[in-house]
Amino acid sequence: MKVTVGKEGLKYSIQGESYPKTIECQKCGKQARIAFVAYEGYETKDNERVCNVQKHTKDKFWFHDIATFAVYFCIDHDCAEGTVLWDQGWKEKR
Repeated sequence: MKVTVGKEGLKYSIQGESYPKTIECQKCGKQARIAFVAYEGYETKDNERVCNVQKHTKDKFWFHDIATFAVYFCIDHDCAEGTVLWDQGWKEKR
């Protein structure tokens, strides 16, 4: 897994458009800004993939393919809640 701090990692969304620079905070509804994007790809070793950390079953969800995670933090200092957008699986091999 690799981590890109700030806006440079927004392009690592793998299910469509790039991740947005800002989103709505899921706790207070104010603006949350991108902090970092963690991502993995086909070149990532099996023992370093998030999908291999836990088992995916029909009753318990876990990532079942390579994934990316965009982490945002609320700009309100009284909130500062973290919110994650994620996706998995490549639409094409990069």
